[in-house]
Amino acid sequence: MIFLVTILAVGGMAGDNGMTYIAAAAMAFAFLWALCGGYTADTLGKLLRIRNAKGQYKSMAKMRRNILLFQLAVGLAGTILLFFGAGTIAGKLLHVQYSVFLMMLLAPALLLRVVSAVLMGFCQGEGSEMPTAVSGILRQVFVLIFSLIFCRALGNYGLKVGMLLTQANFASMYTAAGFCIAVDVSEVFVILFLLVLQKIGRQSQKRESLEGMRFTDSFWSAVQSFSSNRISYAAIQLLLLLPVVLGFLFFEKSVTDWEAGMLDYGVYFGKYLAVIVLMVLLGAGAFIQICSRTVIALRKGEQRFARVIFQSGVHIAVIHSLFLAAFLAVMAEHAAGILGAGGNVTAVKLFRGGALMIPFAALTYYFVRFLMMTGKNLLILGALAISDIVFVLSMTLFLNMWKAGILALAYAGIMGSLVCCLLLGVITYRQLRVGDLWLQIFVIPAGAAAITGLLCMLLSKVISPHLGNVVTLIVCGVVSLAVYWLLLLLARNFSEQELENIPGGKLIITIGQMLRVL
Repeated sequence: MIFLVTILAVGGMAGDNGMTYIAAAAMAFAFLWALCGGYTADTLGKLLRIRNAKGQYKSMAKMRRNILLFQLAVGLAGTILLFFGAGTIAGKLLHVQYSVFLMMLLAPALLLRVVSAVLMGFCQGEGSEMPTAVSGILRQVFVLIFSLIFCRALGNYGLKVGMLLTQANFASMYTAAGFCIAVDVSEVFVILFLLVLQKIGRQSQKRESLEGMRFTDSFWSAVQSFSSNRISYAAIQLLLLLPVVLGFLFFEKSVTDWEAGMLDYGVYFGKYLAVIVLMVLLGAGAFIQICSRTVIALRKGEQRFARVIFQSGVHIAVIHSLFLAAFLAVMAEHAAGILGAGGNVTAVKLFRGGALMIPFAALTYYFVRFLMMTGKNLLILGALAISDIVFVLSMTLFLNMWKAGILALAYAGIMGSLVCCLLLGVITYRQLRVGDLWLQIFVIPAGAAAITGLLCMLLSKVISPHLGNVVTLIVCGVVSLAVYWLLLLLARNFSEQELENIPGGKLIITIGQMLRVL
């Protein structure tokens, strides 16, 4: 969420065309990162914990060294490929010449990120998730702080150079370069933080390495074990990234004026996608821990209790995501106004036309997280592959037949996330043998969301002429949220058993008992 706020802030400084430059560079970086280092920390941590539990301390120490050497070689290869291939990737494939410089700046971050991921794996192998969690937060805080510093400084420099060379896009390119440098510098600080933690724990590790079983892995057996465990997770990352990459390529081919198209894509990437994912994560805060509770109940053999918990997670995900979707669609003008004047009309259209992606993406995230925790990665890969195909077909129709422009990417995203949500939902419901409660879970919250959306529309028309966009959003958000939950309580949309399993459920029970609806 901090990173998404950073994207919104950088977009305000770099402009919509600058966000397109960043998008092209970020897609190349993310694709190579998924290949080189995706899920490195979790995979390595799992392998090390297994050896640690068996007392294989020498094998554990040797695997740490072997995987570090292997990942250094892989990360260095990826960095070289991104640095020297930037001209081909950005200039010839993506047709964004200004992103060549940005990719070259991002290339060192690939190697640095691989190293930090290995160090996080070391910490997780010792049974500690806290260093990984803290370093993940620190990384985003560093990126935000350094982006605000470097983007402003380099943006001013780029503005002067652009005026001197009569190149208006130089200011946006140099501002975007500040973001790339911020990513590099932040990764260095994360590595230093993890190295300090490794230094502190080194003495206990040395003592342990002298004890335990003598069995050790060879270099290639360690690499094979690591790679085979990581490949499915990396494939999931690639399939999640694929619609973004294909959307960029297809949209670039469909527009007649790519310079103008860059502005639209910058709005799509820097405003629409950032806000949509931010709202999905806001909704995920209500159900993310429910996945863990469901898996724990399954491992204890409490099937019926696990079904109740899982169903409550689906219910709360639907409730929060439908409200956020209705709120964004109705308050699109005010949200776009806060994010800046550039591309305001396009942002309003994207928010209104693409808000429905929020509930589908939130439910997909819930199902994916549960299936990954239960080891059903192949089922996830199949569903993602089918949804990517649907995305491509839908995007082709919206771009070429219905001439929807940048809205085609939003509509295709809705279609793809809907198909993925349905496929994964059917899989998880059949595995858990959960009953169908469509009226309670979907219909009533959808009706309540529609009513609160209408309330937001009327309320905003009354207060927006007198108050700014920020105040209008806050007032409408608070009032509509209170009315939304009141409608759900009056409709008796919850059972007490269900409320006991969701965050804030006890407070809702108390309010419901006061209103005598529970």
